[in-house]
Order: sequence, then structure tokens, then C-alpha cells
Amino acid sequence: MTTPPTPAAIFDAAVHAWRPVAAARYSPEQVDRVISKHRGHLLRLIEQSLQEQRARRGRGAPRPWWQRTPGLPRADNSTLKHEARSILTAVRAYLYDPEWGLLDEEDAAATIHEAILPHWPLDDAERLIQAVADLNGGLRDEDSFLEELTAALRDGHAPELEIHTIDPDTACDFVARHHRHLPDCNRRGLLHALAARWRGQIAAVALAGAPTGRWGRATDCPPEGTLEITRVASRAGLRRYDRKGRDVPVNAASALVAHLIDLLPTSGRGAPGCRLITYQLTSEDGAIYRALVAKGLRPVALSRHAQAGGARTRVALPGDKIRWEAGPAAAPPDWSLLQPSHRPGAQAAFAAFTARRPPR
Repeated sequence: MTTPPTPAAIFDAAVHAWRPVAAARYSPEQVDRVISKHRGHLLRLIEQSLQEQRARRGRGAPRPWWQRTPGLPRADNSTLKHEARSILTAVRAYLYDPEWGLLDEEDAAATIHEAILPHWPLDDAERLIQAVADLNGGLRDEDSFLEELTAALRDGHAPELEIHTIDPDTACDFVARHHRHLPDCNRRGLLHALAARWRGQIAAVALAGAPTGRWGRATDCPPEGTLEITRVASRAGLRRYDRKGRDVPVNAASALVAHLIDLLPTSGRGAPGCRLITYQLTSEDGAIYRALVAKGLRPVALSRHAQAGGARTRVALPGDKIRWEAGPAAAPPDWSLLQPSHRPGAQAAFAAFTARRPPR
């Protein structure tokens, strides 16, 4: 078996490689003084690094945890095709509106972008409007159009984006550094802790579990079948280049929420998962939720949350919030909770979702 290198051997090898580089700017005496001055400190750092490596090997984890944890399955083509058809239905609802013709091209694109495609580049909204208009005029084939739109949805998140389970401590540490309003985690009833990793770094995390509020209303979905998203936090400003070379958002947070919707059926505690809930402050834009109306997520109620007491003060934010729900037992949508400009597209996308949903 190969003998592991000692700190001194690693230090000597590094110095040997550094001396020729340093000789271009410093005399041999200056180089020797620097080495002598910093040798002890550098040896301690090397020893610390070696101890950490040995500890990881001792725990049976020679690789980082995220490389060993299996990734969650991505949406298959049939799901993406359903979403593509919902988007087509939503855009058509706008184009058939008698007042649509009063908008200029810039306002029309901005309307579609804001209401239906908040995570897509604005020029994609312009192209989508033209494509649907061509389709309505018989200039394009609907099947080929849906195939193209499905491919665009598949490329909607970074190809490098990988979603994994994550240990709660790591997730809560990320929340503490990146959540704007509530840096403290709520671990009560935690069932899922997910991370979206992009190019070697965690781009976003989401935590979900048993509902923290009281769910005593008459419903065919018991509290044991309800999954609540308690935190979604992401790094601000992460962007990438898509296949066409455009600068677009990574969309890590919306990818995590979409996966939690997919995980709902298996997330019950002694009962089938039947309802997912999450909350949006009325002061927030809510784009990550509006983008998922085609998956069945819908705004259902306005909740007025008073200041929590005791331990909940640090994990629950007061104020007016929109409650969003998804799943077979989700409440009917209340579109008046959205901005007027967001309503037509959301209603059309949800109508398409409802039409394709299998009977209960």
C-alpha cells in the first residue's frame, strides 16, 4: 500500500515548484526568509487538510455527499408536452381577446412574458406570439410546434443543474445565508430537503414537511397527506447561456418547487399525499409560482398572518400572504389574488391543466 505523504513532504514539493517562479522577482535570500517565516503556519494548514481527508475516508465518504446522493428524476417528455399544450392554450386565450389587437408589439411581448413565461427571455415571448399566430393562421403544424415548445421547456433549466436530497444542516446553513426574510429554518415535521447544484455549487435549496399551521377544515385530504413548502432560498443573480447563446436565469428555485409537486404523491405520512401548500408574501412577485400553474399550482386564498409568538417568531413571518396549493385535494383557484395582467394567462394555463387531469 502506498504510504501517504507527510505535511513536510507536501511542503517541500510545493517550495521546490515555487522557487523558480519566485527567482524571477526575488533574490535567493529573500525567498529563504519568506519560507522560514511561514513554514510553521503552512505545515499546520497542510496537516489540518490531511486530517479532514482522513476523517472523510473514515466515514466511508471519499467523495462529496452530493456526488453520492442519487439525483431525483427529471420530468419525462409526456409531462413536458402537457405543459407545452397548456402554454399554447394560454397564449391563444390572449390572441383571441378582442383587445389584444390594441397592443403594440412591445406591450404584447411584455404581457406574455410577465403572465406566462416570467423565467424566459423577453425575445422568446415575442417569438412565441408569432409562432402561435402562424399556427392559428394555418401556416404551421401544431404537432411540430408542440415538439419545439417541449424542447424549449426541456432547456428551460440549466443542463448542468442537478437536484439532490441534502442533509438538513447544510440546507439550513444555506437558508441562513440566502433567505431574504427568514434566515432561520423551521425543521418541524421536515420530510424533504432538496438542493439544486449548478456547476459545483449549491444554487438553491427547498425544505418541505408536515404543515406547520392548523388544518382542521373539512376536506378529503387529512393533515397527514398535506405537504408544506417551508423554505425556498437561492443565490441571487445566477445566470447562464442557453443553447442559442442568450444570457438567461438558472431558474434553480422553480426547478425545486416543480420537483416537490412531483414528489407529492409519495410524501404522505400514513396517507397518500394529496395537497401541497406554500405561501407567497403579497409584496413578492411570485414568478416561481406563476410559472408552475401549468403543473396545477394555483393561488387559493389570502392569509393574514399575525406576529407569531414564542419559538415561531424566528421561523414564521407576519403579514398578508397568498396561499398556493397543488395536488388532487387542492382548493379551487382564486385568480383575483393575482395582478390583473397575470390573470388571463394563468387562467388559460390552469384550464388546460384541468382538461388533461385524469378524473379522480
